Amino acid sequence: MLLWGHSHAGNVFALLTNLLAADAADRDRFFRACRGHARTSASPVSDSSDWARARAWLDQADRPRLLLDFVTFGTPIRYGWDAGGYERLLHFVHHRPGEGHPPYRAALPRNMDEALSAAGGDYIQHLGIAGTNLTPNVFAWSNWQAEARLGRLLQSGIRRVDLLKRLKAGKRISDDGETLLVDYGPMERTVVEHLLGHAIYTRLQWLPFHAQEVAKRFYRTG
Repeated sequence: MLLWGHSHAGNVFALLTNLLAADAADRDRFFRACRGHARTSASPVSDSSDWARARAWLDQADRPRLLLDFVTFGTPIRYGWDAGGYERLLHFVHHRPGEGHPPYRAALPRNMDEALSAAGGDYIQHLGIAGTNLTPNVFAWSNWQAEARLGRLLQSGIRRVDLLKRLKAGKRISDDGETLLVDYGPMERTVVEHLLGHAIYTRLQWLPFHAQEVAKRFYRTG
């Protein structure tokens, strides 16, 4: 099965690979961390039943092994992928090397014009790294609890005080799978349309290129 995901959809895929490859104890820690959020979301009955079905399926000792191929587009680097949960993995990242920086590293925009024109590529992929979580609603106590538990489970050792240092590192290439750094060229639309270089992957004009690269790298065709 081939799955494509834009932005944080790729991080959902990463978590999925970890759940698929995890043992019963690790899966239990994950679902326990999420339990308050699953019960008190906008559709508690539906969401809770979905979570219960997912956990029941994952806990089956004889469940079939899924043969999953993943392709991500502009996914910020947040979680590791477990190779036991996927067959093939490919990342597309819009990247334009900055002067004085290694060609595989992202540079922070030096001014507003660079940011608005996406001069360095996909700034959302660069800025949305681990440790940049949005704070839950102050009145949603169960979400606060889930956020804290998941933070300890998924991002232990990530400190907010180190965020600027990690942003300056400009890591574009994931430790897992293969990453293609692609210069999609200057953005011709407004920042509202290209979203700091983050929306370029969704343009229909690039679909043939993406499909050809996936076919060539995954299935040896083309």
